[in-house]
Amino acid sequence: MMKNNKIQLGLLAIIAVWFVASITMSLVGLFDQPGEPPVYFGLFLGGSIMSFLLVYAISRSMREALFAIPLWLIVAMHLLRIVGIFFIIDALTGMLPPLFGWPAGIGDIVAAIISVPLVIALKRRTPFKTAS
Repeated sequence: MMKNNKIQLGLLAIIAVWFVASITMSLVGLFDQPGEPPVYFGLFLGGSIMSFLLVYAISRSMREALFAIPLWLIVAMHLLRIVGIFFIIDALTGMLPPLFGWPAGIGDIVAAIISVPLVIALKRRTPFKTAS
């Protein structure tokens, strides 16, 4: 159990570094290459995903640590999607195309709202009723 906690803390640290790196690279303008393919963004995002999948595939400890994370906590992360309201605000102000901003914003907000009862049910371990 202690080994999983160390791996989970390590993952949290890696996610924090990734987050800071993505903000830094964005502020420096590395992701903003008008008129060019988003090569740096693609490498950053694709490299992150491929690295994670590789570590997941070869490390049994990593898989065990990930499976040890409570499901309610994973679902609770969707509460952060409430920031989808900014997609709607940006669509209203013309910063985003409305055909993107509205559906993306509403979808994120709905996902965040629906995650609340799911988190509560998972925390209480309340079984969901199924259609018979």
